[in-house]
Amino acid sequence: MTDTGPDGYGLGLVAAALGPAQSGFAHSGAIPGYTSTMAIDPASGDTLIILTNNDKLTADLLAPQVLAGA
Repeated sequence: MTDTGPDGYGLGLVAAALGPAQSGFAHSGAIPGYTSTMAIDPASGDTLIILTNNDKLTADLLAPQVLAGA
């Protein structure tokens, strides 16, 4: 799953920048009324999961803020 090809996509995971010098993997999704994202730092094992029930408050945009401590 973590062997990403030239497009950065693996088997359900995509290579993701989790911070200025931190890379990992992520997967996001949405259905009307809900958004979700999951990110993992394989070096530390830290995992972030966000689920919202609001189309205007998207999980993809929240994740970097949470990781930055905002």
